[in-house]
Amino acid sequence: MQRLNQLVALLWMMLLAGCQQAGEILYVGATQAERTAYGLALKRASVGELQVSYYEGGDPQQETVVLVHGFTADKDNWPRFARHLLDDYHVLIPDLAGHGESSWDAAWNYSMPAQAARLRAFLRQLQVGPVHLAGNSMGGFLSATYAVHYPQSVRSLALLDAAGVRSPEPSPMDERIAQGENPFFFDDPQEFLRFWNFAMQDPPWMPQLVVTHLGREHVARRGRYEKIFGDFAGKDLLDQRLGEIRAPTLIVWGDQDRLLDVSMARVYDAGIPAAKTILMEGVGHLPMIERPAESAAIYRKFLHGLSASSPIAQPGS
Repeated sequence: MQRLNQLVALLWMMLLAGCQQAGEILYVGATQAERTAYGLALKRASVGELQVSYYEGGDPQQETVVLVHGFTADKDNWPRFARHLLDDYHVLIPDLAGHGESSWDAAWNYSMPAQAARLRAFLRQLQVGPVHLAGNSMGGFLSATYAVHYPQSVRSLALLDAAGVRSPEPSPMDERIAQGENPFFFDDPQEFLRFWNFAMQDPPWMPQLVVTHLGREHVARRGRYEKIFGDFAGKDLLDQRLGEIRAPTLIVWGDQDRLLDVSMARVYDAGIPAAKTILMEGVGHLPMIERPAESAAIYRKFLHGLSASSPIAQPGS
């Protein structure tokens, strides 16, 4: 608490001085205070050339849940969701390569199979056995790809508004991209708030200082994001491979998703043999941010309902 008070005092001093770093300090301080309060520790791991920043919480003796963020996002998408899992599970939340605080190299391949291989190497580095894997958007695409390529390493799969299959109906984002405008890419930091509101139907409030900071960060990384997008978007799609996913699968979709149309949930549901789908009313593309407690409760119920007798591969597989 004393450290938080000191941070607040410093922030006010910088605000009075008109310091442009105030938004960054506010954001970093708030995320640090929040994840510490929830019991998530910030850690780093070296996986070959890749330096991975990640959160870890819960009891390592319990089953492991891995939460995977989407494109241009990072591990800070998950703490308000993850807090509801920490009493019963060991939780890992990595920054993917080129995102958050993990390292980036323009020469690396960011296709889904390549990213799945990195995730596998990260989990093996931590000596984690089969996991419950949950991903949002690009992270859902990655999680489903992982389940296809490494089926014995996945206890269960959860897909929250996941990319990775063809959309029966075009989304507003699809329509904008068809017109030559990708909402992920912009040069004015103030456009970040427009993107934030486009991605979510019910976004949490953020101070303008934080919006400006996040906008600057997003614009500064535009080059890397364009490279990553070019490597994975529309490629290695899973429509014809969904039947290979044997893990029990939960599909959660916001019925107001403007990035990935809700019709994609039907594709996943029809293709994965052991799938269950839940639509969240009045929710956009990011259920774990828009409705963290509700979406976590849905996920917990799914996990608790899994049969303890299901065949699971042993650690190290």
